[in-house]
Amino acid sequence: EIANFQELSFRVCNGIYDFITQKCNCNECEVTIFQRFVDSENKDYVRMIAYRNTKNVVPSTYEKKYLLVGDINNSMTRKM
Repeated sequence: EIANFQELSFRVCNGIYDFITQKCNCNECEVTIFQRFVDSENKDYVRMIAYRNTKNVVPSTYEKKYLLVGDINNSMTRKM
């Protein structure tokens, strides 16, 4: 069975969050995972697909797309 990538990403976020809060005695922690996509105009962008934070609230940037600019083999930066 093929795993749901987004569901798996949330599990990874939870695992990293648990590790950081337990090992680092961190009271305020936020973990996010972004995935890279290509739009219909062949432009690269990333979007948050999973998160975990202390307050367990949806980040305001959860649905936001960040365009990637630059050479993929060199360096990439986000464009807001």
